[in-house]
Amino acid sequence: MLQQANDKPEDADDIIEEMVQSVIDVETLDDLFRDLSACAQVIEVLVKRGQGHVRDEDTSPDLMVGRAMLEQEDVRGIQVRYLFEGFSWMDTLMKVEHGYQLVRVRHELNEK
Repeated sequence: MLQQANDKPEDADDIIEEMVQSVIDVETLDDLFRDLSACAQVIEVLVKRGQGHVRDEDTSPDLMVGRAMLEQEDVRGIQVRYLFEGFSWMDTLMKVEHGYQLVRVRHELNEK
């Protein structure tokens, strides 16, 4: 699942895909969380209680607690920030009628 966002046509070396948006099913959600747990360095999980609002908690839940909150619809959505293959990533997930809305943004890491 994580590698799909990195895929690009061979002749598009100068194109960097910065955002991907999709509705995923529960099986793909399972794959995503398995990949995040095994392959990524999770930096932070934020929970959103409403549009533009981060839940009023001092600590970030761990990845699986965030997933449970999303699946139980305790929150509007979650945002997972992580490092993978030299990039900083931010996945935002929200429950929708036919699955989960995933918005993935890739950021270049500032190297100095």
